[in-house]
Amino acid sequence: MRLLRLIAAAVLSTRESAVCGFSVPAISRSALSSASKLHAIVPNNLHDDYEPNNITRRRSFLSNLLSASSAIILLPSAPDAFAASDIIPSVTSAEFDVILKDSAKSILAVELSGPKSETAIVRLVDGTTFTISDLVESSTDPRSPLKLVARCRLYKIPIKNTGLLSAVSGEGSMISDSGRKKKSYMNPRVQEAEKKEREKRERMAEDERDRLEELYKMEGAEKGFLE
Repeated sequence: MRLLRLIAAAVLSTRESAVCGFSVPAISRSALSSASKLHAIVPNNLHDDYEPNNITRRRSFLSNLLSASSAIILLPSAPDAFAASDIIPSVTSAEFDVILKDSAKSILAVELSGPKSETAIVRLVDGTTFTISDLVESSTDPRSPLKLVARCRLYKIPIKNTGLLSAVSGEGSMISDSGRKKKSYMNPRVQEAEKKEREKRERMAEDERDRLEELYKMEGAEKGFLE
């Protein structure tokens, strides 16, 4: 009898500790306190794991912002863009000869500059300005400044040589590369000799222009006779 009571008590205790066919282990208070501490630690650890990602995103955003601002600063301003679009056009000597033959009356003047008169600026009556790009300092090349002057004189186009005028009128002074005049400390006799040499070169250039002008006139007369 006593044995049956012990068996019944064991069966009842087993039912109380079983749920849906599984046994539920008993949980002590120390285990519950450890679990609560673990639950409190896990969010902090997750926050620590996401912290470097937030810093990386912030740094990436700041670097992109700085790159965009520097790109805006480096963009050309409106005046610079307009200045780049205002570049003077240029033509070759052959193209300028065509303009001379077809519409010489539309040319207002031709201005030569530079130490060898290698820069020519053509101004038209309507205000248009262009340059002649392929001038060459030579006594035989048709692209030389001397032959350009002779052709312009043949069509009665005014010529202004600013480089030659500044060189001839520079008594006691010299023109530097920057365009500013600087004092010359040469002997007066040397200055006088240089002045005479410049005048001599100018007379020779004038004679060459006259010769070329006569040559072009003769060529034009021969073409008219042949036609």
